[in-house]
Amino acid sequence: MGERMDKREGQRLARWVGSVAVRFLSVLFLLMWASPGLQAEIPDSDCMECHSDEELEAEDGRRMLVDVEALSASVHEGYTCVECHADIEEVPHEEKLTEVRCQICHEETQDEYLAGVHGAATAHGDPDAPSCSDCHGSHDIRGAGDTNSMVHPRNQPETCARCHADPKL
Repeated sequence: MGERMDKREGQRLARWVGSVAVRFLSVLFLLMWASPGLQAEIPDSDCMECHSDEELEAEDGRRMLVDVEALSASVHEGYTCVECHADIEEVPHEEKLTEVRCQICHEETQDEYLAGVHGAATAHGDPDAPSCSDCHGSHDIRGAGDTNSMVHPRNQPETCARCHADPKL
């Protein structure tokens, strides 16, 4: 009779371990699927086939060139394109992409932004309210202590004057 109990306990244990493993793998899969940049494994070289072209423009006339040297000197060096541009699933991609959501990685900074005057303007739907890239740049973002940073104290007057030189603001 003791042998039978051991066999049943072993079967129950095997079922339990199996169910835990399935749950663990399910959660792991969902986390990977939901993480920015993990949905699509697109090499940066595929992106640069188009975005290294100095003539490439969006429909609204914006230049779509990505300066690889500026990117390699930025705080985001080493990140892949799709880690920030998370809605790109294939190349070529749609022309209209969702705005890069910096707050995915910079949640604390986003909270500071929302608590300030620019965040209040955004919350009130002001179309002139600046986004992260308006003050920090896009592919050329440098740390605030870097003298080449748009938000370095030495450069802030010029950066802020892009909008605040407009008397309507």
